[in-house]
Amino acid sequence: TWAISQGLMKNTTLRQLHVKNNQIGNVGAKALGLALTGATVLEELGLSENPIGDAGIEAIAEVLEINNTLKKLDIGGTKITNSGIEAITEAIKVNKVLEVLDLEGSVAGEYCGANFAECLEANTTLRVLRLDATGMGDAGAVALSGALATNVGLEVLGLSENGITEVGANALAESVKQHSTLRKVHVRGNRIGTSGDAMLQEALGAKVRC
Repeated sequence: TWAISQGLMKNTTLRQLHVKNNQIGNVGAKALGLALTGATVLEELGLSENPIGDAGIEAIAEVLEINNTLKKLDIGGTKITNSGIEAITEAIKVNKVLEVLDLEGSVAGEYCGANFAECLEANTTLRVLRLDATGMGDAGAVALSGALATNVGLEVLGLSENGITEVGANALAESVKQHSTLRKVHVRGNRIGTSGDAMLQEALGAKVRC
């Protein structure tokens, strides 16, 4: 990781960097974060399936607050919890260039939905948000739905395998059907049942992927 970070500091051509499942931890993530402050052309960073905890994610979040080139960030399958989620969402509130954020498989719990709700109310540049298998449940889905009613810009939302039931499905259906830019909502692997499925299909039509 140290060698990669040193290379990024001098980078003037590399647009994409993917280091999935490479045992990068907090120390490595902090080194990458430091390097990214000077990596002025990098547009995609993939860190999925690495044992990065909140300290490492917070270092990446600090970069997002000032970076003006990174358009895609994949931190799915990391060890992120409440403080890491809070750091990322606070950074995205002020970030004006990130378009794709993937946290799939990072079990952050219902706190994830509440924090991203605040984030989506402020952010208008995020196009794709994958929160699949984050364990948000109905509480997270309900919190998120409130922000979706007013958000402008989001096009794809991933909420698959989150333990969402009819309660969360109903809240999502009510808010998302009024969303002007949302094209796809992924809800596979939840527990929305026949009635929840029907509500989403009626509200979203071809937008929903059950």
